[in-house]
Amino acid sequence: MEHYERHCPTPERRFNCLIPPPPGYKVPIKWPQSRDEVSKANIPHTHLAHEKSNQN
Repeated sequence: MEHYERHCPTPERRFNCLIPPPPGYKVPIKWPQSRDEVSKANIPHTHLAHEKSNQN
């Protein structure tokens, strides 16, 4: 069952320890391309902000 764990083993057994990313994880856009592009998840949801604006 050890190979299903999401943590690295003890230092003496840690050769190529890579913890898998969570489901749905996307690699961030690298610089300098990131100054001109944005991932869709980072776009503000203006309709939601408008509906929630009267709650404060």
